Amino acid sequence: MSIMSLFSSGRSDRSKFADFKPIDIGSALIPPAPPKELSETQWSPMTAPKAKTPGSSATWPVEYQRAMRRNVVDTPSGADAGRISQDNGRLAVFGRLQPGDTSDTYRFSVGSNGKFQLFAPNPAYNAKDENSRTSLGDVRLQVLDRNGTVIADSEPVAGLAFSAWVNMSTEGLKGHDLEAGQYTVKLTRKDGVDAKKGLDYTLFMVQGDPGRTTFYTVERQPQRQGPRQVQATPSPIVNLFS
Repeated sequence: MSIMSLFSSGRSDRSKFADFKPIDIGSALIPPAPPKELSETQWSPMTAPKAKTPGSSATWPVEYQRAMRRNVVDTPSGADAGRISQDNGRLAVFGRLQPGDTSDTYRFSVGSNGKFQLFAPNPAYNAKDENSRTSLGDVRLQVLDRNGTVIADSEPVAGLAFSAWVNMSTEGLKGHDLEAGQYTVKLTRKDGVDAKKGLDYTLFMVQGDPGRTTFYTVERQPQRQGPRQVQATPSPIVNLFS
């Protein structure tokens, strides 16, 4: 049976795809296994996750989803995390605030007006603590428009920007209205966090249902041994993405 016939059949035939496995938050925070050829500029195909991850499609079964990966070097101007539009594509970012880094920034664009969601699971997720499911831990996240205005902020003291963050990041809510255009995600340490401490983060961005494709951006730190060489952030477990 073809994939098209599966989705053109009646509701009862599609019902077997309705019950996905619960989101495996712990595994979702693990950077995907690298493809055979790494590139800082080109998207390379990679093995898609074997389980549902934050913001993944509710209409396409996991086995039919696909993934592309691009490696980027952290720069002051911000790395390009890709482009999505309504019901078309999902962006994922795996990165780390290295000891001494003041901030990491990523540029992304949305091609249509609509509800935008940004899920940022806590790298220190604890299955026994429901609050850790959506917390960023020691990382502060802000979303800025092309003019540099903060439109969402993960810190409660941010007022309306915090309310926008809650709408964006809470599963079960529809998200926050964004107009088509370019935006920036900025990640910094919360006040009082040791500047020498490295902080991991994972982001999933989507408008509506993403369909089949997720674009993974993985931050890589430049080596000093030679030009354009990069060093991957180590990952202890890659079972979900291998």
